[in-house]
Amino acid sequence: MAGISLYLALHYLIIYARRPDYRVSLSFSMTCLAMGLYDFFAVALYNSPSPDRGLPWLRAQLATLASIAIVFLWFVAEYTGRVRRGWLYGFGAFFFLAALTEIVDRSELTWRTNEISIKHIPLPFGMQAIYQEVAPGPATTILSTGGVLLFLYVLALGIRLYRQGERQKALPMIAAMTVLFAGLLNDFAVLAGLYKFIYLIEYAYLAVMILMANTLAGEVVEAARLKEALQASEDRFRMLTESTSDWIWEIDENGRYRYASPKIRDLLGYEPSEVLGKSPFDFMPEEEAARVKRRFEEIAAARRPFVMLENTNLRKDGRIVVIETSGVPVFDAKGVFRGYRGIDRDVTVRKEAEEKIRRLNVELEQRVRERTKELERAYEDLKALDQAKDAFLSSVSHELRTPLTSIRSFSEILLNYDGIEPESQKEFISIINMESERLSRLINDVLDIAKIEAGKGVWNDTLVMLEKTIRQVALVQQPLLAEKNLTIALDLPQDLPPVHADPDRIQQVLMNLVGNAVNFSLEGGRITIRAEVLDRPHGRGAAGRWIKVAVSDQGIGIEEKDFEKIFEKFGQVVSDTLHDKPKGTGLGLPICRQIITHYGGDIWVESEKGRGSTFFFTLPAADLCQETRRQSGAETGPYPAAPAHP
Repeated sequence: MAGISLYLALHYLIIYARRPDYRVSLSFSMTCLAMGLYDFFAVALYNSPSPDRGLPWLRAQLATLASIAIVFLWFVAEYTGRVRRGWLYGFGAFFFLAALTEIVDRSELTWRTNEISIKHIPLPFGMQAIYQEVAPGPATTILSTGGVLLFLYVLALGIRLYRQGERQKALPMIAAMTVLFAGLLNDFAVLAGLYKFIYLIEYAYLAVMILMANTLAGEVVEAARLKEALQASEDRFRMLTESTSDWIWEIDENGRYRYASPKIRDLLGYEPSEVLGKSPFDFMPEEEAARVKRRFEEIAAARRPFVMLENTNLRKDGRIVVIETSGVPVFDAKGVFRGYRGIDRDVTVRKEAEEKIRRLNVELEQRVRERTKELERAYEDLKALDQAKDAFLSSVSHELRTPLTSIRSFSEILLNYDGIEPESQKEFISIINMESERLSRLINDVLDIAKIEAGKGVWNDTLVMLEKTIRQVALVQQPLLAEKNLTIALDLPQDLPPVHADPDRIQQVLMNLVGNAVNFSLEGGRITIRAEVLDRPHGRGAAGRWIKVAVSDQGIGIEEKDFEKIFEKFGQVVSDTLHDKPKGTGLGLPICRQIITHYGGDIWVESEKGRGSTFFFTLPAADLCQETRRQSGAETGPYPAAPAHP
């Protein structure tokens, strides 16, 4: 029996050496070794010539029996996975103390050496066995009782496994405990003198070893079959991971890679071996690593799966890659957390497309807002234009009706009444002529600004001497000046250069400005016309000489809020200071602006309410116009941009 036990011990020790993960083979090997030593000490005991000579072997045998209990419980714990640590450590400590007591004690605590009995046991076929026994002491009895308790605990464990459905493990263990129980009953009966027979505990141990060895052999065969199936599954898994477009990975409980599929070469540019032992956060920018690590720690703490966790990684060549990660927690057979397993997918192109769509949406929204604002402004402009049109039509109809009424009335008088004195006839005809001229000017102004705005104005450009034109306008305005007792002063330099423009248009501008100065001046006031030459005022416009003309009056002035309004079409400013509203349609200043800006100049006003107004305009000198045309390579073309107001 000792040989069989030692053979089984060596056999399962070899199995453990080849499969260190199969720890149950080690604990079973130790159990078989302990049982073999027990049988070896039993043989030595049976061959001792006297009880005194056999007592050391008996002590060794009982110490070995306690050791068997320790390693057998270790084996049961590995075999079932159900032994609690409290029971394991409790039984272990008890049997260790029992074995130590058997080895060191020489008193009657373990064996009563003064009580020796000789037993003659008849055996079949006329054989006979003779035993010389020493009576056990209290410690040995306690050891035997502990063995019975261990037997009952293991038996209860087997029954519980059976009830839980693990019959393949439970049945061999229950059978082994049944054989062991039968051996114990026999030995207790023989020891108590109930009948004469040999002790069977050694044979019960041998039966237990054979039963459990058979079970473990089946498990080894099953493990080999499962290993082959697992290998085939791993091969299929490897083929799948290498053929899929996603990177499959596995990390341990510390967040370190323990597997990386070859697709990592395409995703991050690394070889699988280069990432093993590193964490996913080692391949992320610093801020991104901190963000994702916080998020992952929350998930891992709850042992939750996660889906499409977006993160940014750095390829080996330094390029940015956006990855979508999904994973599930991994647990071993005992339910212990062992890490995560999952896949990574490159979504860089998709994210770039999404970002581009987002930017386009933002741009589109911005354009819609801008376009909406433009439409709102256009709507407001149209409303203002519509209002101005209504005002214009009202003004024009009034202005047309007034001279027409006069013409019609005096014409009817001349036609229907005889005997009108010659002086009255002459006066009526003079009024008709004056009102006809007024009506003609009104119609001409309306047609003039319409042509200019439509780009169909006629421009007969030539060299214009501004000094001469200004003096002519001042002379023409003398009758109007005399009516209001106004004086006009001219401040013109001798070397004022000519401009290249339509002389009639320039005269029209001056006539409008001087006419407005007359209309808005109080009696006895003074009007001043000044001109000067400037070099590129305030850095605007083409380099060269510019001419600035100013027409000043000492009239009622204009409020600053109306500075732009007076240059708008049909925009007249009504002042309570005047008892009579100035005649006209409000087209004079808009026509002036159209003419001046056509030649690249600018026109504006400076005024203070109650202290008069000054209207300015600028024009490029003729040499500047010619130079601009020569550089552009055309006889006619765009004029220089208007300078800022000096």
